[in-house]
Amino acid sequence: MDPTYITPDELHALQQKAGVKTVVIDVRGSDYHEGHIPGAINIPSTEFEAKLDHTLTTHQHVDTIVMHCMLSQVRGPTCASMLSKHMKTKAKNASSTESPASSSSEENKSSSSAVKFPRLCILRGGFDGWVRWSYGKDIKSESSPGYHASSDDEDPGPKQGGGYSSIGL
Repeated sequence: MDPTYITPDELHALQQKAGVKTVVIDVRGSDYHEGHIPGAINIPSTEFEAKLDHTLTTHQHVDTIVMHCMLSQVRGPTCASMLSKHMKTKAKNASSTESPASSSSEENKSSSSAVKFPRLCILRGGFDGWVRWSYGKDIKSESSPGYHASSDDEDPGPKQGGGYSSIGL
């Protein structure tokens, strides 16, 4: 349940893999609206702790949760750590709610070990890394409707005011 780092290329491969459910959580604030990874949901880091239980409940049945901020140096890893600790607490509570009499049954033992949480990842380089990786690529998929970055697009780097408006979102 400890988070691991993945590259933008690995994230893209996960998003393309049939039958694999991946959720991308962007913990940036208002800059999310200036551009974001296709399909990402926004839960600002300032609100993340209050939304831990809802976030886990909503996304418990996906295969992978990938978290990031602008560079994945502070906010993304911090929120991923919070979610990891919350998963561990939930798993511990689930195993401790078994009564001693019922825990002797093999059937109950196997069902208690079935508490499964998504793989938790942090996007190496954050949104900035994703933009740099995706520049010049034609990225389109079901998981990223309407996203297009090609070499004909202008430079997707920060514009006046720090925006990433050229990534086609």
